[in-house]
Amino acid sequence: MKRIAGVRRGLAFANVMSVIAVFIALGGASYAAVNLPKNSVGTKQLKGKSVGKKQLKGNSVNSNKVKNFSLQANDFKKGQIPSGPTGPVGLPGEDGQMGATGATGFTGVTGPQGDKGNPGATNVSARYGPGSALVGASQQTSDTASCNPGEVATGGGYFLTGNATHSRVYNNLAEGAAEAPTQWMVSVYNDSDATASVGVTARVNCSAP
Repeated sequence: MKRIAGVRRGLAFANVMSVIAVFIALGGASYAAVNLPKNSVGTKQLKGKSVGKKQLKGNSVNSNKVKNFSLQANDFKKGQIPSGPTGPVGLPGEDGQMGATGATGFTGVTGPQGDKGNPGATNVSARYGPGSALVGASQQTSDTASCNPGEVATGGGYFLTGNATHSRVYNNLAEGAAEAPTQWMVSVYNDSDATASVGVTARVNCSAP
């Protein structure tokens, strides 16, 4: 009985000392964790890549905390960055296409008024030629319409006679002085290979003061 009691007293003392040592260790660690001096934790005390979004307060990072020129376009939402001014028009490319049209130039000075022209025609008449004879295959014929004395030809035309399907007109023009023509001549060729006949009648538009 004495031996057993001595053993129990020895174990009780060792156990007590162990428990005291644990409390001291835990108490010291708790004191150090809860009572850190102000501004005592810096970059050296932080583990690399240990601070994440959950450790940051909302709206705690502002422009003063961001390094200048460190953000890129993909760090912003669409529409957050305003567009810059339109650049100058480039030179023509290899395909030869030009840039935008330049500004309209200034209007030039009005020139002096010209001399008064001669009075225009007041009487216009259509006159016809006598009409050509009908010609057969591979033959040609012509007709001329003339203005009356004092009239000037201002235009003309024709109409075909016979089988017009096989006709080919190769003259249809004014004749006379270049500045004052007085006739209109038309020529036609019969390009058929059968018995079809073709003719033409010229028309001239004549004007008089």
